Parts: sequence; structure tokens; C-alpha cells
Amino acid sequence: PLFIIMFNVSFIDYFQDVIREGHRQSSLFLHNTQKNLTTAETNVISTFFKDLQNYMVDDKVELQDIVDTFFRDSFPLVLEHLNPAGKTVSNGYKQCLKTNIDSIQPFGKRPAQLVGIFEQTFEPVQNLLSALKFGIEVLNLAQKFNFTTGCKNVLLQMKFCSMCQGLDKVKPCLRFCIDAVSNCLTSEIQLQTEWRSLVDTVFLLMESIGKSELEDFSNSIYKELWTAATYVIIQKADVMTKVRVW
Repeated sequence: PLFIIMFNVSFIDYFQDVIREGHRQSSLFLHNTQKNLTTAETNVISTFFKDLQNYMVDDKVELQDIVDTFFRDSFPLVLEHLNPAGKTVSNGYKQCLKTNIDSIQPFGKRPAQLVGIFEQTFEPVQNLLSALKFGIEVLNLAQKFNFTTGCKNVLLQMKFCSMCQGLDKVKPCLRFCIDAVSNCLTSEIQLQTEWRSLVDTVFLLMESIGKSELEDFSNSIYKELWTAATYVIIQKADVMTKVRVW
């Protein structure tokens, strides 16, 4: 299955490049917006996009977890910008903020909305890569295909079939022929069903990806993240009141 393996690798490389470009665009925007970005702020952004790259190739990674992690780690950093006189937030307090972010909800409904947007955009990509991975497994199975145990003997008995001998004037034992072929080719028939299903799925997913405008979205993710950060600034009074409780 060399061709489909190369096909799969090419898709992975392409999607990884799309995410890397999105990371570059986001970093460029933030550096132009915030002249004094800290190492912690840079690392949060880098981790976020790295997690998105992992999501592309690992079906155990959840978008919900990626978004939650990003906003949880971002909250103390955004809060430091709101603090009067540039006071820093202690590590213990940062951890407290992260732990209680669900109660404080500094970003409002934006994280939940982003999860929905990300799912709509990225899940077809992950599903396509999963389908191609399954395709490799199907092709590997096809290469190992052998006739069902005992099939050779059954096929040997079919030489006595009048039709197999070319005696078209003699009525063949139709039931015997059908049973023999069905039993011998059971594995192959199942394989064909799986393959047809795979091909149909891949075409549907590729059509879905074609409509998703993945590249444009990835290159403008920073707009979504900035909107969420801006929400905290707008709700500064309410947020500061809540965090003082903790």
C-alpha cells in the first residue's frame, strides 16, 4: 500500500504546515500588538498550536481539552496586564486562578464557542487522516489475503460440476457452486465491503475539507483568541471582583 501511505504522509505534512503558518501569523500579530511579550505568553501560544498539530494525527486528543488548556494557562497572563501598577501574580495565585477558572469565567462563553468553531473546521481533517490510516490497514489485510481454510479441496471437487467441465447440456448443481464460491471468498467479500465504505468516506471527507476554508481559518485564529482576551478587558471590573474572592 505504498501509494496510500505516501498519500497519507503528504496530507499530514500539508495540514501540519497549515498549522505552523497559523502559529507564525498569530505570533506576528501578538508581537506587533504587545511589544513586550513574556516568555510565558509566547510558550502558551506555542503550546496551543503544538496541541493542534497533535490533534491532527492523534485521535485521542480532544479539541475541548486543547481549548480549555489554552484559556486556563492564558488567564493569569491576561490578568497581569489588568493588574494596577504592573504587579505580578505569584505562582500560587496563578494556580488558584487556573483551578477556579470555571467559576470565574473570565472569557465568558468564548471558549465554548471556539470549541464549536474548531470542531467544524478541524474534525473533517482528523477524520480524513483516520480514514487513510484505516485504508492502509485494509490494504495490508488484502496483501495477506488467502483462501478460506479447506477452500482448495472444495474448489477441486467443483471439477465434477457439469458447468465447470463445459457440459452445457447437463444441468449444473447450482447450490453447490454458489456455496463453494461463497465459502471460499468470504474474506474477500468482506474486504470489498470495507474498501467501498472507505472510498466513499474519503471522498465525502475531502469534499467537506474543501468547503472548510482551513487555511484561511488557521491564519486568522489569532483574531478569535484576541477577541476572547478583549472580552476579559471589557469585563475587567467584574473579573477583578471575582478573582479577589480567591
